[in-house]
Amino acid sequence: MHRCCSSELKRRPKSGYRSPEKAVALKYTASAALDLSDPSYIAARNEALASTKAAVMALFAKYQLDAIVYPTSPRPALYIKPDGLPAPTDSPTNLANESGFPDLIVPAGMTWSGLPVTISFFGQAFSEGQLLGYGYDFEQATKARVLPKHTPALASDVLGMAAARTTP
Repeated sequence: MHRCCSSELKRRPKSGYRSPEKAVALKYTASAALDLSDPSYIAARNEALASTKAAVMALFAKYQLDAIVYPTSPRPALYIKPDGLPAPTDSPTNLANESGFPDLIVPAGMTWSGLPVTISFFGQAFSEGQLLGYGYDFEQATKARVLPKHTPALASDVLGMAAARTTP
């Protein structure tokens, strides 16, 4: 396994990698991840995945569910601290990660301090189209997707008059 640090990623112009926050997260993950030949990893891959999938499928069947809708995070978003390690997650989205089933995350509004809140639509295998429909309907009904107050417009988002005259 190749391990690298954020400064190495920043020096790779072909990768287009420009996020120091994600570089910190990748570096942390690389330092904590099990080797693919580790017996714990092999047991989780071979047995835990099948068990999780079976439990999720049984839940959908027992309650005749099309999807499970839930808040993506049990708490509002935190401010990004690029110099620290990523906070551990106790998000219910881990069930999607552990089952391999689709989970669509949709903007659901903002906190009083202007940080984003999201809602998740979790479905069975191959229900992506259905989840996209639920997500679209939610967005249209709530109009909850707003630009955060601290997010500046990107230069590529603004079309100046000079650029408009030269564009075919």
